[in-house]
Amino acid sequence: MSPHTADAAGARAAPQWPRISLFWRTFLLLALLIGVSLGTTLGIAGLLDRAPPEQRLAWEIASVVNLTRSALVSAEPDRRLDLVEQLAHEEEVRVLPKEPEDRIDDDATGPRLRALQPRLRQLLGAGTHVAGRVNGIDGVWISFEIDGDDYWLILPRARVERQFGPGYARSEALNHALAGIPEEQIRYHICWGSWHGPHAEDVPIKDIIDLLLEVNAGAYVIEAANVRHQHEYHVWEDVKLPEGKVLDRQALFEQAGLPLKNAPVAPPPPAPFSPPEAA
Repeated sequence: MSPHTADAAGARAAPQWPRISLFWRTFLLLALLIGVSLGTTLGIAGLLDRAPPEQRLAWEIASVVNLTRSALVSAEPDRRLDLVEQLAHEEEVRVLPKEPEDRIDDDATGPRLRALQPRLRQLLGAGTHVAGRVNGIDGVWISFEIDGDDYWLILPRARVERQFGPGYARSEALNHALAGIPEEQIRYHICWGSWHGPHAEDVPIKDIIDLLLEVNAGAYVIEAANVRHQHEYHVWEDVKLPEGKVLDRQALFEQAGLPLKNAPVAPPPPAPFSPPEAA
């Protein structure tokens, strides 16, 4: 057999792959792009879901501030007032000039809004200020700047607080029940239960500490003897107790043998509360 004959026989024996038409190539490419896009979207959604509520809320507020600023800057000067009125009417977003004589009530801000401030400063700039009440008006006040002029962007407090889920409603209900009782006569007990079994589903205290500090109590008793919680004392390295509130260190650290330095100690239990006599 000649070499030419062998080459021809080999060519005939080689498998013949079917040609894919342009239609199917386009279809497969689109399917691949849709799959990649869907996977990326699900990945981003998972990342947002795992982020703490303060971070998700900071992203949302920063987006509102940036979009509002861009809209005001790009609008015609004679249309800016109409735009501000439209934002207030349709989006419940108000914009006011920030004045040096504004009265900022820091007591109305609360630990949740205070926790937002460092996150928003990372997103909007070091001069960003967050307040819960300015000039006697409740809301979520966020400062921002346009061409060197300072402004407030005000969001309804309910719009922000619902981002924190049902836990916030429970702390509000508890505060409502405690209304009229002096804080120094209230000790708030927190624990994860004492059953003899694995505490695999216990929520970390770092994820609920802001809710706990919302409760109008003068002292907190936090049991953490279970081995799954003996590290929880580290939360106080980053979280500062509000003015006037104290920890009962014995319940929190003595059982785990972990001292907490420089933390205020709760005073002896107060006398039972006696309601005032009717006039």
